[in-house]
Amino acid sequence: GYGSIADSVTALGVANGAPIFQDGTKTYAYLTAEALNADIVATSKTGIGILKNSEGTITMPDFYKYYPNLAEQIEPNYNINPNLVVISLGTNDRWQGVTADEFADKLVEFAGTIRAKYPNVPMIFLGGMMIGNKEFNASYAAAADALGGEDAGFYSYVTTSYSTSHPISTEHEVYSAELVEFITSKNILK
Repeated sequence: GYGSIADSVTALGVANGAPIFQDGTKTYAYLTAEALNADIVATSKTGIGILKNSEGTITMPDFYKYYPNLAEQIEPNYNINPNLVVISLGTNDRWQGVTADEFADKLVEFAGTIRAKYPNVPMIFLGGMMIGNKEFNASYAAAADALGGEDAGFYSYVTTSYSTSHPISTEHEVYSAELVEFITSKNILK
């Protein structure tokens, strides 16, 4: 939710990424789950990429390796049985110089790791609101196709609504509505 509530408090003169401007319940992920009457489990970290980050060194594939184990240590009965996995990465990679082909290859690899843990669970590769680059956005479809496409349960969606900076809550609402429409039109959640 980096900057998600900046539209309502910008007069304070604090950078829109400050914690005061972050509210996960105002993000497209939460709003989409709410609209679909679904539970949400989000594995996320500010600035993270699949190959390169905007800050820090641990990328999402490494971060993800530890997350389920850490969660189980905190809550011994922690058990995720998802009906859908949405991977929304790429913005930070794009801004750190990762090419579309490099990104697509790593996305295929990362999706394989997740699919091994959750066989047959559909996955959506989700292009972010801040990318706005046709070649890079094509990498989501390329990765889904490389894994067998929709017949194998791999989907790609790139928003038609772009933000010039970190999206604010009203932009998240638009993005969520698009994603809900995509998920329902494809009948992904049965």
